[in-house]
Amino acid sequence: MTASARLSCRPQHLLAAVVLAVLALAGSAARAQEEKLEPMDKVSEAFVSLFSATCVKYYQSPAKLVDDLTAKELPLLDAQHSGPYLHDGAGKAWLASDGHGEFVVALTDTGVCSVFARHAKELDVRLMFITLVTGIKVPDAPMVRVADKRNDTPQGSTHYVAYAQQRQTPGPFARFGLTTTSSEKAAFQALATLSTALKQ
Repeated sequence: MTASARLSCRPQHLLAAVVLAVLALAGSAARAQEEKLEPMDKVSEAFVSLFSATCVKYYQSPAKLVDDLTAKELPLLDAQHSGPYLHDGAGKAWLASDGHGEFVVALTDTGVCSVFARHAKELDVRLMFITLVTGIKVPDAPMVRVADKRNDTPQGSTHYVAYAQQRQTPGPFARFGLTTTSSEKAAFQALATLSTALKQ
């Protein structure tokens, strides 16, 4: 198979891998209940599911993400309120709610997609995010952890982890990042981001 052919089939591989990863998340939650462990936080679960259904699902077709969120009639934030979620750059941001919590989905004009949660359980979010991301298996691009660090900020301590597809050949690859905090002073307690880069 040529490099161009491998690249053309990559979205299908990613989508199939995401489905398997989501099933794995559901299986993990079921096993936790069977073993009478503390159940996963519903807000955190909704946050990771939203990230999977938006940023991950449409990471190579951001225009389709805009169409999907528009069709679902999610409230679009105006420029004044969307600025912090877009790092004051150009793009769009939507409010999303599923009954468990309120979130923001942001998409910059450069294709960076993010999901924010005002409240989330830090450990649960991190476990589910890692399960989702490491469950994405694409030929010639294994997922590897590229960052894991803690920072102290005026709003409290944060924990940042990042994973990226390690391409074996030149071409685009996805990078996943998660920032969490348990501080009530923070503007948000969880931020998941998906961006693309190019291996030369």
